[in-house]
Amino acid sequence: MPSAVPRLVTNANLVDCTTAGRARKLLFVDPAVADRDTILGNLRPGVEGVMLDSARPAARQIAAALEGRRGLDAVHVIAHGAPGRVGFAAGGWSVATLGDHEPVSLC
Repeated sequence: MPSAVPRLVTNANLVDCTTAGRARKLLFVDPAVADRDTILGNLRPGVEGVMLDSARPAARQIAAALEGRRGLDAVHVIAHGAPGRVGFAAGGWSVATLGDHEPVSLC
């Protein structure tokens, strides 16, 4: 059974651009992305990588990783997509499917 929080991959060369010892930029990578290990293995200093899994909705995983975070400078997502939709291994997002997901509170 997958863990409740996505696997974090932190750059070993993390520089002092963190808040309370945490990176100020997050990169979420969908497991269906080619070369994901290369991407996560070559993160710039100050960027924390999060590998999503294909078993749980991406929105839930992203919300879990963002919970309690403050002061982020950027949140990036690498996944497949097409005009008007983002394709995650766990299911796609589009205007038509956004209402299918339960609201996620980040507070």
